[in-house]
Amino acid sequence: MCFSATASFSAGAVLLGLGTLTLKSTRHRNELPFAAIPLLFAIQQLSEGVIWLTFSHEAPLLNTVMTYVYSFFSHALWPVYEGRPGIMRNSSFFR
Repeated sequence: MCFSATASFSAGAVLLGLGTLTLKSTRHRNELPFAAIPLLFAIQQLSEGVIWLTFSHEAPLLNTVMTYVYSFFSHALWPVYEGRPGIMRNSSFFR
């Protein structure tokens, strides 16, 4: 989000609730990768909120760890998760 800790935590909380409901509403195992997207994005947003807080509380180790967590999502997980052939296309949601 890149606005503030409040925006990141708010988005993370909403997405956490939606992600939980989405995962619970799946009917088939092959829908799980698609249904997990809001939950995974919630984790990314919550980690960004922690990063925002580390700037004002001078917590360099926590900042480093959360930066790695956030970077894993933005630079490794999403490109592979969304770009992997078959994960989304094999979902019965699109049939």
